[in-house]
Amino acid sequence: MVSVSKTRNRALLKAIPDAIFWIHKDGTCLDYQPPKNFTLWAGCANPGQKLQPEGIENLSDRTYIGKKWWEIWPLEVIEQCREFLERAIATVREQLFEVELSGKDCLCSVQFPPLNSTNPHPYFPSIHEIKIVPSSDHELLVLVRDITQVKQTESQLRHELERKALQLHQTVLTLEAEKSHRQQIEEILAFTQFSLNRAGDSVFWVNSNAQFFYVNEAACLSLGYSREELILMTIHDINLDLPKNVWSDYWDEIKRHGSFTIECYHQTKEGKRFPVESTVNYLEFNGKEYNCILARDITDRKQFEAQLLETKTAAEAANRAKSTFLANMSHELRTPLNAIIGYSELLQEDARDIGINDAEFLGDLRSINTAGKHLLALIGDILDYSKIESGKMQLFLESFNLDEAITQICHTAQPLVEKNSNQLVVQFSGELGPMSADLTKMRQILFNLLSNAAKFTCQGKIEMAVTKQLRSAIPLALTPEQESSLNDLFVVFKICDTGIGMSPEQLDNLFQAFMQADASTTREYGGTGLGLAISRLFSQMMGGDILVESELGVGSTFTVYLPIEVKLPQPDENNWQEPSVPKAAIGQKLLREDEVLEQFKP
Repeated sequence: MVSVSKTRNRALLKAIPDAIFWIHKDGTCLDYQPPKNFTLWAGCANPGQKLQPEGIENLSDRTYIGKKWWEIWPLEVIEQCREFLERAIATVREQLFEVELSGKDCLCSVQFPPLNSTNPHPYFPSIHEIKIVPSSDHELLVLVRDITQVKQTESQLRHELERKALQLHQTVLTLEAEKSHRQQIEEILAFTQFSLNRAGDSVFWVNSNAQFFYVNEAACLSLGYSREELILMTIHDINLDLPKNVWSDYWDEIKRHGSFTIECYHQTKEGKRFPVESTVNYLEFNGKEYNCILARDITDRKQFEAQLLETKTAAEAANRAKSTFLANMSHELRTPLNAIIGYSELLQEDARDIGINDAEFLGDLRSINTAGKHLLALIGDILDYSKIESGKMQLFLESFNLDEAITQICHTAQPLVEKNSNQLVVQFSGELGPMSADLTKMRQILFNLLSNAAKFTCQGKIEMAVTKQLRSAIPLALTPEQESSLNDLFVVFKICDTGIGMSPEQLDNLFQAFMQADASTTREYGGTGLGLAISRLFSQMMGGDILVESELGVGSTFTVYLPIEVKLPQPDENNWQEPSVPKAAIGQKLLREDEVLEQFKP
């Protein structure tokens, strides 16, 4: 009976998946029961020597029984086992703890390899759960269970849970971001819908069949239809200028250009037509094609434009009448003025012939002559400007030697320069050679500029530098017709003075007719304010221009650009108009002294 019970107990112990040790409290191993996967490794003083396992059936008593537990257990966990064994003996209470066994440095190591392990090395870490149960006052039952695979599974599950949790967290963040983005889109859509419905301009979405897909409130109000009515209509119903037979061509044109603006007429429900400015945009949305049309009622603008046109026509007619009147009056005034000037000269000659030496009388005759010539010059300026303004001024081109022409102009201007104790210096860049232009107008341009420089400079210096430059090197705006003339030669006249100068505000009105840089200059220096306007218009007529830079209190520099070979305007250019002032008219640099190749004094 005892044998049967012992056999049953042994079978039961073998079925337990634990290694079981009976330990006396003095540390002696009384008995043991290894599990099926238990492997005993024979001790070896040299850890590097390959150990041969002994099967469980070959174990003998000398292996464990009678040895102290610290002689048979791994060295790396002896301290832990000692602490818990002593605590179990002292408290007579069960102790449970975990250890990790590597078996690398112990002479006798119990190894519990994990199931399905592929590690070929005999020593590998394993985790074991050790339970110490006091069975009597003198004995302890030690159960060792391999939980490596359980720990590995737990670790894998924990990592998997952490990974799933991270993925879930990222998914939640993504969903929240998408939700926020969707809410933002919905808010923008609602706001866009709100803005479109309350926009001042009419908005129409039209599909490829010319059917209205969407209209805003402004479109309904402007046309007098309800939104339900308009959605059932087509673009042809409100735009009678766009018949159905041209719709396909119209659609292709919009698709090709993408966007354009046109003016057309819309018709209301009552049949009233009104002008609109329509901006048409081709759009694709969700695989479908649409035209988005923004239409603005321009009835008031058209009426205003008509009034402006009428006012402009009346002003132009009045201006032409004024120019004609000035031209006629200038001719009428020239005849008696020429007579007055002529008779004043005759009276001076007669006075000298008959021996009249009265200084006061002779001075009066000279004043009459001077005043007449001055008035004749003013009338000449008015006549020239009237001709230019009315489009009747013509160019008379001729070939001449530019060097000789400049010399004559400087001789003529010399008395005016010396009147205010100024010095005139002319600088040439080599021999200038021949030029084909309107010599009279070129002479008038340069004389006006030299006269202005002399008038507004006192005891200073006036320089005129003359050079040749290619069209591509000068700061003048090009028209499309002039793109091919970049290699044409231009004559550049740069006239600098050390006079009173001008402020940026004064430069803005410099080339305006009948205006001077400052109203006070008219009272102090005289003049009509036409000289610079005429000079610039003459320059532009010949294909050039005048640019200026000036600094108040320092002086001014006027630069004249004229083609070396002026060409007559084409027949369709007879109605000549004053070009706009180029932006480069202010801020040009002075000619450097090292650029002067030759100096000439008249």
